[in-house]
Amino acid sequence: MLIYIVFSTIFAVFWVKTSGMDAKTQAKNILASGLQIPGFRKDERILESILDRYIMPLTVMGGMAVGFLASIADLTGALAGGTSILLAVMIMYQLYQNIAQQHAMDIHPALRGMIGG
Repeated sequence: MLIYIVFSTIFAVFWVKTSGMDAKTQAKNILASGLQIPGFRKDERILESILDRYIMPLTVMGGMAVGFLASIADLTGALAGGTSILLAVMIMYQLYQNIAQQHAMDIHPALRGMIGG
């Protein structure tokens, strides 16, 4: 179990750093889109420090949760391997999110301007 949790956490941190989901890249994206946090200056360093408080701890906790879920599925002898079950659930959830977003834009065309679609 510990091996699953440790390697999943390492992979999650690696994924966030290499895929452009870290605080520095997200701060640049937020400022480039013209958004800012009320009560704070429109400075990339300030936004990065605010995002840094949340992104890395959530990445580590998420990686640990995924590793725990995959190890529990493997230990209980699930129908398929724990990692494949986890992958299937994540794909289905992403499909659900895409359908929900499309449905929201169909119901409310004004959302297109806010979302940028």
